[in-house]
Amino acid sequence: GKIFIFGGIQMGGGPVDDMYSYDLRARVWNRASSVPQSVCYPATAALAGRVYVAGGCVRCDCSHPTSAFNAYDPKTDVWTSLPPLPEPVYATVGAALGGRFFVFGGVPGAIHGSGASPRVYAFDPASRAWSRLRDMPRPRTHGAGAELGGRFILAGGCTSTTPGRVCEEITGGVDSYDDGSDAWSPAPALPTAVYGIGAAADGERIIVAGGTPANGVPAGARTFTLDRGASRWAEGPPLNRPRNFAWMFRLPQGVGLFGSNPGNTYEDLVEALGAPGPFIDPGEPPQRAPAPAESPARPRTAVAVRAPAPALDAESPEQLPSAAAPRPHAHAIVIGVERYREALPRADFAAGDAKLTAEYFRRVLGVPEENLVLLSDDRATKSDFEKYFERWLPNRVEKGDEVYVYFSGHGAPNPKTGEAYLVPFDADPTYIEQTGYPIKKMYEVLAKLPAERVLLVMDSCFSGAGGRSVIAQGARPLVSVVQREVPRGLTVISASAGDQISNSYQEKRHGLFTYFFLKGLKEKGLDFRAVYDYLKPQVTRVARRRYNSDQEPQWRKGR
Repeated sequence: GKIFIFGGIQMGGGPVDDMYSYDLRARVWNRASSVPQSVCYPATAALAGRVYVAGGCVRCDCSHPTSAFNAYDPKTDVWTSLPPLPEPVYATVGAALGGRFFVFGGVPGAIHGSGASPRVYAFDPASRAWSRLRDMPRPRTHGAGAELGGRFILAGGCTSTTPGRVCEEITGGVDSYDDGSDAWSPAPALPTAVYGIGAAADGERIIVAGGTPANGVPAGARTFTLDRGASRWAEGPPLNRPRNFAWMFRLPQGVGLFGSNPGNTYEDLVEALGAPGPFIDPGEPPQRAPAPAESPARPRTAVAVRAPAPALDAESPEQLPSAAAPRPHAHAIVIGVERYREALPRADFAAGDAKLTAEYFRRVLGVPEENLVLLSDDRATKSDFEKYFERWLPNRVEKGDEVYVYFSGHGAPNPKTGEAYLVPFDADPTYIEQTGYPIKKMYEVLAKLPAERVLLVMDSCFSGAGGRSVIAQGARPLVSVVQREVPRGLTVISASAGDQISNSYQEKRHGLFTYFFLKGLKEKGLDFRAVYDYLKPQVTRVARRRYNSDQEPQWRKGR
């Protein structure tokens, strides 16, 4: 993994555009391409291998906030300009959630006199468009947040600002956001009101550090931790030095902090909290690259990109394969629907499976990011299916291209005809003909594409007998069989036969089929028949031994 540090305020000067990267394994600093615009207090996050930077100030006094939005690709060392934020804003909190880039709150005007904002915006890389979502329960600026247990936790900050003062009202309030349902709920409050804090999560807990409890009061060194599922914050080990406006990021084990502005003195010092702690100085400075000769001596925005997770089983799909070179003629749509709007059972692990499969499609199949759409939960409605399958794909795919489609979630049969449907987020099995997406239609859409190769992978079942299958209450379905006649040019790999269920692999926290599909993809690559020949006996064996059920993946290829 790498940490990217950019922008910020130079000691004795204004915002800067410099950017540096730090390789956690090699312990080396390297200079990277400068940010397109000098900026401080932007919203930042790493998403799908790119660093996103939105808004911020282009002058130290924040008299010139910006709506500029740019993305950095570490592979090419190139910045790309993207559609601007709907409004200029700074001192926000940025986050990557469910395949989208979020901007929470901030000051939507110049010099703190415009108040704190409750507004939330999300950018969808697939559609390259911003949308406004449900407002936060309270305005918030100069706060911090991190994802924990599938929810984004926002803590501390200011709820109002006035000219000449960074904060008029400081809060210790904490709010929890579910991006799947666009819903807010209260979370345990911090022990004290504070702003200018940093926040990061290590998978099991969120840590907030530093900050200032009141205007004119020196920065503090206190830290607080909230374990997953806990009802109150605990005081953690103190920082080695007071910090505010420092940036926190996840490390392979624990979290790190960079920079600070305690009392208008700027530092480039780094410290880390191991698991379980305490905070430590890294000791001797890391080995420097020949250029630059020194690490950046000014406070920066720090973003960690794909920091390695704790050690996993060497054969686990989470141990990602090496990245293949991008193949510009490859396209993919990846869908995972775990939660549904109607009172349907969850399709366990479907959203996470889709996210991981998208990463495999990038790394193994070489699908470029701009050619890949990831739809999860409430972003996988029937209208989304129609938009991307019936308009987006036909408008992009040219003769000789390759198309890969993956679906994880519920399937459903029509109880009267036995026809199979995929179940979008907003579907109702009682009215599956009107609200589901027919497999037959999917085949027809994919068959019309001028692509040389089309692969459809489905981790769902259509029998109405449980597992990843649903049916209208009280209905007694025919045994549903996914259409066996596959159009020419289309290959379909499905998780089970028509009268079987598709199991979740609870111990591995994946769909059983997807777990072995990804392992096979990592080993066999583009040889999809070899992938199928590997996964079928594995899935069949585990289903019988662990779940006492028959599950036999199917291979069908049009001729």
